[in-house]
Amino acid sequence: MLERPIHVERIKLAKVKTGVRFRAKPHFVAPYNAERYFSKSPGFYLEDARLKPFIGYLKKLNPDQINGVKNLRILNTEYDVIVREVRGLDKQRRTIVHLEEAVNVRDFIYLELERKSNSHDRLVGYFLSYKVLVPQEGLSVGNCIMGMVGSVNDENTRISLVPIERIEKDKYSILSNIIFRS
Repeated sequence: MLERPIHVERIKLAKVKTGVRFRAKPHFVAPYNAERYFSKSPGFYLEDARLKPFIGYLKKLNPDQINGVKNLRILNTEYDVIVREVRGLDKQRRTIVHLEEAVNVRDFIYLELERKSNSHDRLVGYFLSYKVLVPQEGLSVGNCIMGMVGSVNDENTRISLVPIERIEKDKYSILSNIIFRS
């Protein structure tokens, strides 16, 4: 059970809602929970302008990024995160928030191209909760690529990616869901 430490300064946000972004170091590392299918994840104590408490969990991290990594290293890492979902209450009556790493222009990501877009001049892949559009030039569905983020829409739901190189599927499986900051 996670108790709120007495002297922890909560991360103060004007509103805690889907789409809100912030940068912070986590307050704790939630352990792996097999019965709830939760992997080990960084946790944040949040508070809105009305002093309402929230507890946030950073989800969708690549297992290689988090498993086997010392908790102290995770706690000393500053994350650029976005609120993806506001859920129900936990046992301490805090609202649970699901967080995800935010993607920025000029970041590098690995992607598998899953289908053609409706406009047929682009291919589509998915990275975390983002829909990623890639120019079709020389690429096809099923290819795995590394690319640089050219743009992210205002709602943080769509990315335009500039492909840099085609990669093998086994390399993609190791590097998926990892953001390489420029």
